[in-house]
Amino acid sequence: MFKRILFLILVVLFTIEFYIFSSYFPIKAEGVPREDVFAEILDSRYVDEEPSVKGVYVQYDSNVEYTFVRANTPLEALENLGYRIGSNNKVMATCNDNELLNNSIITVQTYRIEIKDETFSIPFETITNGSSLCARLSIKTVEQAGVLGVMTQKTELVYLGDELIEEKIVEKKVVKEPVTQILSYVGANHTPTSAQNLGYNCSHWNAVVDSLSATEEEKRWLKFTMKWESGCNAESNKAYYKGLFQWGPCLWYKLYPQDNIFDGNAQIRRTLEKVRSGGNPKYMWPAVYRKYVAKYGELSWLK
Repeated sequence: MFKRILFLILVVLFTIEFYIFSSYFPIKAEGVPREDVFAEILDSRYVDEEPSVKGVYVQYDSNVEYTFVRANTPLEALENLGYRIGSNNKVMATCNDNELLNNSIITVQTYRIEIKDETFSIPFETITNGSSLCARLSIKTVEQAGVLGVMTQKTELVYLGDELIEEKIVEKKVVKEPVTQILSYVGANHTPTSAQNLGYNCSHWNAVVDSLSATEEEKRWLKFTMKWESGCNAESNKAYYKGLFQWGPCLWYKLYPQDNIFDGNAQIRRTLEKVRSGGNPKYMWPAVYRKYVAKYGELSWLK
């Protein structure tokens, strides 16, 4: 009886020990050794799970394909699919850059650079020596012919796909400088400095009038008119009318194309000639003539 009780106690103790031992050290799990089971448990804690397979659309420039790939990001997907991505590519995706989603669309565009060579003409400058007192009676002559210059230019065109996104000039070079065209006036082109400059000098010009073969009345009218028209200044050039008697340049050069309008001697001589040939002071010098009439009366040859 005592032996049977002792045997039962040993069986119970053995069963308890076996249970405790097997709970910590299972002998097998579906045919896998225990040390391998522990390794798998530890690996699952510290190693990322393998990316899942996703379907993606890839548009590389004009080529489009739908394919399956195992990747976590768009760039990883492109790399795994064998697409070469360089500094001249731009990658865009419908998903986040750090997370590839199923059926994402990945677009790859390529930067393309073209160089355009062009040749341009450089316009020449035109300068005109002197000036015309009456343009319709002057002729412009060419002293020096103008010649166009030549310039080359390189322009860099940057395309993203088929879209032009940048254009910049990278080189300019002048191959030939332009030659300036020089013109000058012929006719009606005198200047105040082209004749004797005496300024306001009635005594001088009165003496010239007195030397003329003219009547006293003609001399008096000439002296009076040049005093009130110009102050006896043969170089008078303040407005449209010029010289001692303030002739209009177009009329002067039409009648006397070779005479200098700023030459006082020529103006005195031509003015006397004009009134003797029928030029009416009443219409040619109306304001001054009214002053003359108020002081001396009508000219005898106009009565």
